[in-house]
Amino acid sequence: MRILLLMMGLLMASAASADVYRSVDESGNVIFTDQPSPDAEKIDIAPVQTITTDPSQQQFEYTPPAQKQTQSISPYKKVTITSPEHDTALRENAGDVSVSVSVDPGLISGHKVVLYMDGNVVAEGSGQFNLTNLDRGTHTLNAVIQAQDGRELIRSDTISFTLLRHAIPPPPPKKP
Repeated sequence: MRILLLMMGLLMASAASADVYRSVDESGNVIFTDQPSPDAEKIDIAPVQTITTDPSQQQFEYTPPAQKQTQSISPYKKVTITSPEHDTALRENAGDVSVSVSVDPGLISGHKVVLYMDGNVVAEGSGQFNLTNLDRGTHTLNAVIQAQDGRELIRSDTISFTLLRHAIPPPPPKKP
């Protein structure tokens, strides 16, 4: 690997020091190349200007930007959806699901738990919710604790569950 890198470096160095030639083809296009031709003119290229600096003479020191606090400090350690469990399948032909939310420490007066299902608010309260007539299929839930002014204080992890409901097949088509 080192030999390959050395070879590439030598080739690049030789290409950087190559002569440049300018010619015009029969269509009038200007062509620059490193290959001389009978009607090509050699172009003199001035060396690239470089400036070396003394690292001990640094005038500025990088200071990373201060981190902005994006969330308010929450009095809660954890909010968890305890029922239904994550990745479970529930058979409920009526489509009714009970959701339990655990808050640590307990819910402070004036705060509320907002329950989201599939990204939409479906209930608000203190942590026990009864959802009715849900569509069959897979759904996601997460809970948010909101302060009196509507600020989000803490959010639970998202869980998913699959609701299994009996499907009544449509009647067969009538025969003529």
